[in-house]
Amino acid sequence: MNVDNPEEYVTLSMKLIDWSHMDFKITLPTSTSIQTLKDIIKQHHGSIVGIIICKNNYEEKNELRDARLTLKDCGIRGSSDQSNTPCVV
Repeated sequence: MNVDNPEEYVTLSMKLIDWSHMDFKITLPTSTSIQTLKDIIKQHHGSIVGIIICKNNYEEKNELRDARLTLKDCGIRGSSDQSNTPCVV
């Protein structure tokens, strides 16, 4: 971690369409890639295929399609204070 540029963290509120009992929150560094986030969802819920991640709400225009991008690359900002991270839905 760079002292001049500390790692930022964000709490993501993951909401599965039509499966609200499977919703969960997770705090991650904003340097986490979309692919890593998809892998975490698979670990959390088992064999899921065709995962689509959207920022803010489920609309095609909000899809985060490039799995190589990080949360920060996708415009998600966090806080260097892990105990007080912003929550992104």
